[in-house]
Amino acid sequence: MKKSTVIGLVFSAILLGCGTDASTETKPQQTDTPSEKLSVEERAKRFMENKLGINAAEEYKFFSYDAHVNADTLKDKVFILQREKYAFDKVERVGSMKNFKDMGYNSPENYLFLYDAARDEFVTTAGIGANITQDLEVSFKKILSPAKEDIIIDYRVLNGMYRSVYAYADKRLLKVLSFPLFSELGKEDEAAYITTYQKGSASIAQDIWLYKAKLKYNKDSLLKNPNLLPEREATDQLYLRFIFDPKRFKYVTPGYEQEEDKK
Repeated sequence: MKKSTVIGLVFSAILLGCGTDASTETKPQQTDTPSEKLSVEERAKRFMENKLGINAAEEYKFFSYDAHVNADTLKDKVFILQREKYAFDKVERVGSMKNFKDMGYNSPENYLFLYDAARDEFVTTAGIGANITQDLEVSFKKILSPAKEDIIIDYRVLNGMYRSVYAYADKRLLKVLSFPLFSELGKEDEAAYITTYQKGSASIAQDIWLYKAKLKYNKDSLLKNPNLLPEREATDQLYLRFIFDPKRFKYVTPGYEQEEDKK
């Protein structure tokens, strides 16, 4: 199979996954009563422990970030919870540890959720399928609107790194775009990309341009550390343009989507 065909199939799967899956969305839930005098972080942990059925003995990773995910003046909170020990225990119980390792320890037990300060509510979305042994990288950028921040999550899958963009709107936390930062690292068909943000051509939301990039890394270092993060060097070769479609509330690629609709 030609390299261009493989890359096309990868992007087809990624772009089809950018839509909203109503079956995995969760409605906002009222937090514990303020009279308990718990911090937002403590209430967040209790919220997810109740939602996921986490017992008091389970160890998990928990990260907290400040952000303004709403167009108001109140500071919100964004959280990541990763159940690494639970994922390994679950795989070990069914005797699939070798397969788990071969799949790069990929697990959906990586959770993104947030606290809406104005509504005093927690909102979550579907688990992120990623290497459970690696921390998710979280950053924020005003992409869809200059009045609020959107959430950027970078995560490892096999020998690649991927990026998903989430936006908070209408009391829902929605994934609006996913794409690879690099893939097939160390292999003949490895590929890498770098993003730039441009003035929106269809709405106030910024367009996202994806350029091909060159990877710079030491192959011996990669053999010692499969999770090595290589340096990406931008080229002037534009690969895809993502434009936000307000009606579908997700990013689309002009031309590419028209071809997909014909199939």
